[in-house]
Amino acid sequence: MGRSKTIKYVIRKSSNGQFLGEWMTKQYGKPTTENLSKWRDEFNQSLQPGGVNEHIDINGWIQCKIEVFNQLTGDTVCSYNPPLFEIIN
Repeated sequence: MGRSKTIKYVIRKSSNGQFLGEWMTKQYGKPTTENLSKWRDEFNQSLQPGGVNEHIDINGWIQCKIEVFNQLTGDTVCSYNPPLFEIIN
């Protein structure tokens, strides 16, 4: 049988705790507000036509406050609150 592993950092919506994905430190760097902002921008770009998440539709766009949560300690490591208005290309 395989091994199970607890994911240390997860990305979630602050409003309802919805899980959005694993924070991969090797790919995104240390969980900081700046890096979380970059992750959000990349995810939102992937929803555009031709993007890898195009099938999710524009309704999957992250428009609310998100945070990186440490599942081992129960602490919020960093959070990002997007601008109130944003132009979608």
